[in-house]
Amino acid sequence: MAGAPKYKVFTDRQKYIASCKEIQDAAYLAQSYGEGASVRLGHSKKDIVLLIDSDHDSKSIDDLICAAPDLLAALQRFYDYMAFCSDNSEAEDDLVEMAREAIAKAKGGAQ
Repeated sequence: MAGAPKYKVFTDRQKYIASCKEIQDAAYLAQSYGEGASVRLGHSKKDIVLLIDSDHDSKSIDDLICAAPDLLAALQRFYDYMAFCSDNSEAEDDLVEMAREAIAKAKGGAQ
């Protein structure tokens, strides 16, 4: 059996709407709710991976979705590593480096 849906879709009023297995589906659903809707990896605002704003049209959502697998994999590694090393003071440098690598990879893939 496939894994449980992990992408949560919320309205601009923070109402939980649905869970999706794929980021693409969650992004399109959030877009249909308009500005302020969000896609999260959990139920908290700190878990937001996509926030729909006035600059998100269908082309920008499509562009985001093309980069999504790499970006979300990096984000998931970041969350996992933070949870694993939360009490380790040396982990902060590693987290900064992971974030820089993810940003560089995303910028290279988006061009």
